[in-house]
Amino acid sequence: VVGSDGSRESEAVVRAIADRSWPEKTAVHIVSVAETLEPISEPLAASTYANEPAFNVISAVDDHERARIRDAAEHAASSLRCAGMIANTVVVEGDPRAEILADAELWNADTIFVGARGLGQMERLLLGSVSTHVIKHAKCTVEVVR
Repeated sequence: VVGSDGSRESEAVVRAIADRSWPEKTAVHIVSVAETLEPISEPLAASTYANEPAFNVISAVDDHERARIRDAAEHAASSLRCAGMIANTVVVEGDPRAEILADAELWNADTIFVGARGLGQMERLLLGSVSTHVIKHAKCTVEVVR
């Protein structure tokens, strides 16, 4: 399983994987997670939020993010296919830390590959680190590409 968000760090992960020798027909599952601004709760969205003037702006930003993430996932898959792997993608919404772990468990992954952003101590404390969370909670090997 490869966590990919289109960042330079996730592109480095894809390059690192593509540059290695792999057995024929190695399967790679790319999971890309869109972190949207719209509230997840349907009753809230239907009853109040959707009637707010800012809803259309936020919805457009979220649509753009979904499209960006989808394009990044397909680009990563294309690169890995060119390297001889079988690559597929999934784009989901939510918390990347939880979604990458859930996807790895669903696919019974041997390894999870993620990038590292190199957050400072304060950023890591406030934002949390996807790679650190995945390392601590994964049930398989995790490789962090810097």
